[in-house]
Formats: sequence, C-alpha cells, structure tokens
Amino acid sequence: MLPAVAITGDVSASIADCELTHVERVPIDVEVARAQHQLDERALTAAGYLVEHLDADAEMPDSGPWIII
Repeated sequence: MLPAVAITGDVSASIADCELTHVERVPIDVEVARAQHQLDERALTAAGYLVEHLDADAEMPDSGPWIII
C-alpha cells in the first residue's frame, strides 16, 4: 500500500505582505514561520505521510505556507 501524501508549500520571503481580512497586522518573522512550518512537516512525516515539499514564490506573499493532505 502506498503511503498517504502531504503536499506542502514553503513560507514566502514576502509573507509579511500577505493579505489580511479579519485580524490586525502584526510583524511576521519569516525565519520563525519557516521553523514552525518545518515542525509541521516533521510531524506529518512522523505520522507516516510522504511529504512532498514545494518551494514558495518570493514574489507572491500568499503562496505559502500551506499543507494539502
């Protein structure tokens, strides 16, 4: 049987410019966000998922992070 797959997108370098609709803007630390996202990916791997990681587009602040299971 094939493992379940989780497709993840990296945190964009321009995430601080992302769209916000329901919360006040606060500073986003890109390195902290990337570290948190890596922890999510490791948790998925530990849970038995095959993680397929896609790079973010630095020109698109809303291109990541995301996870599709």
